[in-house]
This record gives sequence, C-alpha cells and structure tokens, in this order.
Amino acid sequence: MVLSLILFVNQTNKSFAIEYGHGELKLADFVIEGFIKFIKGKGQNSPYMFSVAEDGKAYMYWVCSAGVGQCTDGNHKTVNKSCLKYSKKYGSGAKCSVLALYRTVRWDNGINKKTKFNSKMSGAEIKAKLTELGFYETTTTTKKEEKKETKKTAQDKCEELGFAKGTEDFGDCVTIMLSKQ
Repeated sequence: MVLSLILFVNQTNKSFAIEYGHGELKLADFVIEGFIKFIKGKGQNSPYMFSVAEDGKAYMYWVCSAGVGQCTDGNHKTVNKSCLKYSKKYGSGAKCSVLALYRTVRWDNGINKKTKFNSKMSGAEIKAKLTELGFYETTTTTKKEEKKETKKTAQDKCEELGFAKGTEDFGDCVTIMLSKQ
C-alpha cells in the first residue's frame, strides 16, 4: 500500500514538472520583442512563463497578476499548446517548449545555465544577453543594402555641397564620392 502511494505521488509530480526546451534555438526579431515585454512586466503583468517554438518563430507567454514568484496556476502544457497554435497559424508548426520561468531563462542550449534577467534592463541589454547566450543573432546587412546605403550617403554629401539632384554636376559628384570609398 505504501509503495503504491509512493509510486502514485512520484507519477503525479512528474506530470506537473515543467519541461524546459533544449538544443539550439535562434529567436526571430519579433520573438525577441515579445520576450523584452515579458521580462519588463510589472505588477499585474509580472512574468510567469514564456514558451517558444523550437524554430524560434512563434511564442506565447503568461503573466502573473499576483506578482513575481506568486503564480501557481496554469502549467507549461497549456502555455506550450497556445504557442503551438500560433506556430501552426503563422509559422512552421514547430513544437513549443518553455524558454523561461519568471525572469530566468531555463532553455538548455549548452551555453545557458539558468540565466536571470532584470526588469530594469533595457531592450538593448536584453538583446545583448540573449546574443551572448546564443539565442539571438543580429541580422547582418547584405552587400546590396550596403551598396544602396553607400550611394545614399554619397548623394547626401553632394546635396550638402550644394549640387541639385537630377543635374549632370550632381551625378558627377556622386560618381566621384563613390570612387573615393
């Protein structure tokens, strides 16, 4: 009888144990923005649980109206299920797992070791920490974008020098500026 009770309690505890994500994860920019809102929550919006799709393209989070550390209702399966719904609707339909509980990232990607975030951190600081932990890579500009930006800068300089757009002198000025770079 005692053995049966121990086994029952052990199985019950396992069903309530939170299943955190593991493996490589790269978060999309809009997921990062959602995570920043989650971390910065206060009062009735204190962070509770943040779930993310394993492809990093969908998320769902729950907040706690009782304050940080006071939530007991809700469970990871419900949050993950809600996340999966959005993943199917807007993304690839990738499985969702818990990334963070309260303000602590618990996803095991081989780098992260239960990293805590602070609500007073700026968005840039949160992004930098997620980058350091391997969850985020800033988007790099393509050569085409760089060339376009360089051309715009050359045009701006020529305008500042007094050349009127659309004139032959303006075109010559842009050509000279681009050749000097």
